[in-house]
Order: sequence, then structure tokens, then C-alpha cells
Amino acid sequence: MKNYLLSFLYSLFYLAIFGLGFWGLSAVLDAKTYQTVVTTVSFFCIGMSFFLCIWFGQDELFFLLFLNLILYAFAGYLRPNIIDTSTYSHLIIFPLICWILPITIYSLLKLTSDNSFIYPFSKKLLILFSEVLLVYFFTYLIPTLLGRPFFTDIKNLLASVLYFPFDKNYHFPMMSFVPFVLCLLLLICQKTKRSTQIQTSLTILFFSMFFSLFCIQSLLFFELFYISSFTTVLFLLLQVSHRMAFLDELTNMPGRRALMTELKHLEKEDYTLAMIDIDFFKRLNDSYGHEVGDQALRTISATLSQHSEEGTLYRYGGEEFVLLFPHRKLDEILDNMEGTRVLVSNSDFFLRPKKNSSPNNQPYLASIHITLSAGVAQKMPGQTYDEVINIADKALYKAKQTGRNKTVYNKNGKFFELF
Repeated sequence: MKNYLLSFLYSLFYLAIFGLGFWGLSAVLDAKTYQTVVTTVSFFCIGMSFFLCIWFGQDELFFLLFLNLILYAFAGYLRPNIIDTSTYSHLIIFPLICWILPITIYSLLKLTSDNSFIYPFSKKLLILFSEVLLVYFFTYLIPTLLGRPFFTDIKNLLASVLYFPFDKNYHFPMMSFVPFVLCLLLLICQKTKRSTQIQTSLTILFFSMFFSLFCIQSLLFFELFYISSFTTVLFLLLQVSHRMAFLDELTNMPGRRALMTELKHLEKEDYTLAMIDIDFFKRLNDSYGHEVGDQALRTISATLSQHSEEGTLYRYGGEEFVLLFPHRKLDEILDNMEGTRVLVSNSDFFLRPKKNSSPNNQPYLASIHITLSAGVAQKMPGQTYDEVINIADKALYKAKQTGRNKTVYNKNGKFFELF
């Protein structure tokens, strides 16, 4: 929840920046130039957002963007007659859309998605088509069946019930606020496997749809909310792409690509790194299965990251991790490095069973003892990061070769065991 709130605050910051930016443009540029800028930015943001949704397989966000696009087209058609109460269809269609839209969105997002993008998209497209038929049924078919004179007689009563008069020129169906709030709370509170950025994107779009409808009579504010929401979603999707590229999905730690990027930044600086490997990890996987092995990787990575205060932990690959100590020499980090390794090696890890697979409701599957081996190397003048990694890897191999559960470091071209 903390990550979600933080991401949501970032999103509000994005919205404020883009909103002020477009408002400033509207004050500086003439109407035609401003509309050209807005249209260009709109097409770019919409196109990039749709492309990234398909690329990342985010059919939920794709469909919400699709609904937002339909909302914009609908608003362009409806806006000139938004307070026209001369006919039943104009009177009822806007409140009806305001009620159906959040319920439809929540229903679409509740549909389970499989690995296929097309199949869930087809199901959601069918639901959307059904909603269009529902709107047509209430706005055109019912008046035809019951007779338009009947609705002419109750037109004033409907207008007073449906619309709240903020002033003589602005009316809004405030009762539509209820389904928006209810569906938004359900969307936020439900347990989900969505990433924080995707969950925030959904929330921002939910908000933007409501405020777009609320400000539908003001073209400027309507476009501000609409374009800013798409721009915010685009930036959040770019954050998702960055997370996929630089963070390890299993342990939620920076991955190998992030390590290489950091080492390039430290090319002219001093640093020391430690290659850490879990001893007999294959035996653990063979004995308890890969799910238990994944638990062990998550637990050990969290322990290493928590107790190695001076270093940054990266998952290098498989059961290998790297602790990077920027601007630190070998002698400065050996005690901290060895203390962290010994802490893990002297700890017992309780592995949880799969749900409904543990007999007699056993709280844990097994208590196991995991040891670590480490190889440490310091960057010397003229060395590349590849050479430093290679030396640390050789030191790790020495630790493995001479009995495991130890730290071997390289100093002045020679390998020493740390006791």
C-alpha cells in the first residue's frame, strides 16, 4: 500500500505538471495553434500508450485507454447539447453514461486474463458492445415503446431528479458520483497481482474519466484532464518498462543489467564487489522443488540486502548475487561482507509449503541450513569492470573448490581465505 500511495503521489505530480503546461500553452498560443499542439500530443501519447500496453500484455489498461478514447469521441458529440433538456434522449443519455461507465470498467477489469491478449480482449469487446445496446435501449427504444408524450409530461421531474444545478448555466448528475467512488474503492482495495505502476495507471484513468465528464462543458478543462491522463499513463508505462529491464522479478532486487549500468558509471571510481553463491542450491531444488528454491532466493536476497548496509545487492543470475560497495576499498568492507555472509550461513530458513498441500496444517515444510560462498575483488587502476568481475568470480571458484561456506578475496594478484 505504501508503494501504491507513493506512486499515486508521483502521478498527481505528473498530472499537475502537464495540466499547468497545457494551461500555459492555452494562454500563450492562439486557439488554432493550441488545438494543433493538443492534437499532436494526443496522438503521440495515445499511440505510445496503446503500443506499450500490447507490448507488455496489459489488456486491462489497454481496454481502459480504449474506453477513454471512446469517452472523448462521445463527449465531442454530446458537449454542445449537454444541458439540452428539450428531448428525453438528451436528458437521459449523459446521466446514463455516467452510471454505466464505472460499472462497466470495474466489470471489465474483474475479468480474468490468461496468457493470450486476444481472447480476453474479445470478451471485453463483447461486453462493451452489450453496454452500447443498453444505452440505446434506455434512450431510444423505451421512449418508442411507451410513447414520447409520456416522457414529455415527466421531463421536468426527471431533470430535477437527475441533475444538480451548480448555477443556471451548469448542471451535473451528481448521483453518478456514487458508482465512480464505489467502483474505485473496490478496484484499489481488491487483492491483485498488478504492479504498482499499472494499479496507479488504472486509478488515474478512473479519476480522469470522472473529472472529464464533470468538466465536459468546458472544452479547455476537459482537454486538460484528458490529455494529462494519457500522458501520465504513458510515463507510468515507461516506468514499467524500466522496472522490467532493471529489476529482478523474483527477488525484486536490481538485476544484472542494473549492475552493469552502475559499474559503467563507476568506471573511473574505486569500488569493491563480492560475488556470492548459494552452496548446493541444485540439491535444494531437487529435494523440495523449484517453488521452495524460489522462496530461498527471496529470503536470502532480503537478508543480504537488509544487513549489508554499505553495499547494494544485485541478482547476477541463478543462485548468484553481487554486493557492490562503491567508493570503498577491500580492507574497508571485508568485515561487513563476512559478517553478512556468516549471518546467513548461521541462520535457519523455514520454507512454507504450497497452499492446501501441507498435512495436518503444518506451518512450514522444512527448516533448512543454507551456506554461502563469496569471492571479493577490488577494482585496481586501469582495470575494466569485466576484469573485476572475472577476478571476483575466480575468487568465488576458489571458495567453492576449497570447501565452500567461506570468503576468498584477491589482493595484489593473490587469493586469500578470510577466517
